Amino acid sequence: MGGVPELYEFFQQQPQGIVIASLVDEVNNLPTFSKRSILVGSEYAIPYHQGYYHRKFRQRTIELIQAQYSQDLTDVQQLIQKYGIDFGC
Repeated sequence: MGGVPELYEFFQQQPQGIVIASLVDEVNNLPTFSKRSILVGSEYAIPYHQGYYHRKFRQRTIELIQAQYSQDLTDVQQLIQKYGIDFGC
């Protein structure tokens, strides 16, 4: 099992349709061990489909990084609204 079983158990107890956003590496394990969706994860950045990677995946990643480091709460709120993010870790 992954590195943080308590985290996976927590998210398994949440509704199926949640979206989790994070820049930490552990987010890559959440779809496998908690069966919940993530906004982006570095393990999923393999550009098998160039159009998807360059447009959607890359854009989501840039927006998440910008919101993470923004000092403006509005940036975070807009990201949450745009992608329906339920949890950040």
